[in-house]
Amino acid sequence: MSIFPSDSPPARLPLAERRRRILETAVQVYAQHGFHQTGMRQLCAALGMSAGALYRYFPGKESIIAGLVEMDREMIQHNLRSLPPDVSFIGTMQHLLEVTMGELQTNEGLLAIWSEISSEATRNPAVAALLSNHYQFIENLISSLVQAALKRGELREGVDPLATARFIMASHDGMMTRRAIDPTYPLQQVARESLGLLACAVGATPPVAQKKSERKKP
Repeated sequence: MSIFPSDSPPARLPLAERRRRILETAVQVYAQHGFHQTGMRQLCAALGMSAGALYRYFPGKESIIAGLVEMDREMIQHNLRSLPPDVSFIGTMQHLLEVTMGELQTNEGLLAIWSEISSEATRNPAVAALLSNHYQFIENLISSLVQAALKRGELREGVDPLATARFIMASHDGMMTRRAIDPTYPLQQVARESLGLLACAVGATPPVAQKKSERKKP
C-alpha cells in the first residue's frame, strides 16, 4: 500500500513531506528486516512505489542514510527550539534525553538501524563522512550550549566546553550501544544516573528527578 493517501498524491505534497514519509517508512522496514538485509526492491514494495519513483527521491542506500542523518539533525534543532529560553544547560540535556527515550519507546528498532549504519561507516568512506560531519555538528552544538551556560554562571569556572561535549557524546553512544545488544539493559536508569554525574562534574544543579508514576520502561 502506498505511503501517500489517495487524497494527497505525491505531486500535491511538498518535497520535504514526501521525503519524510519515505524515510519514516524506510526506518520501519529496516527495523523489521535489517538494514543490510533489505534491498531497494524490498523497500519499494513496502513503500508502494516503483523503483523509478523511489530513485527520484533517493537513488540508493547512501542517499537514504544521508536523509536519515538530515532528519536526525532537524529533529535535534526542533527540540532545542521548542525549549523556553530560560532552561538551564542540564535541563536542556535532560529534555534531549527524554525525547530520545520517547523515540525508542515508539520504535526501539532505531537502535539497531543506527548500529548497522555505524558498522557500514567502517567499510564505506561516503557513509563515514556523513556520520563524521553529523557528529561534528552535534559536538559543536553541545559545546556552544556549554559556553552559553558558563556565561550565565550555571557551571563551575574552568569547565572545558569541547571536553564536556565529547564526554556527553561518548556516554550517550555507550548507553545506546549497550541497549542495542542487550534489551534488558536499564537504559532510562543509566541515562538518569549519567545526567546526575554530568551535573556534578560541571558544577551544575542536578536534574529534577521524575516521579515514579512518570517513568516508563522503553
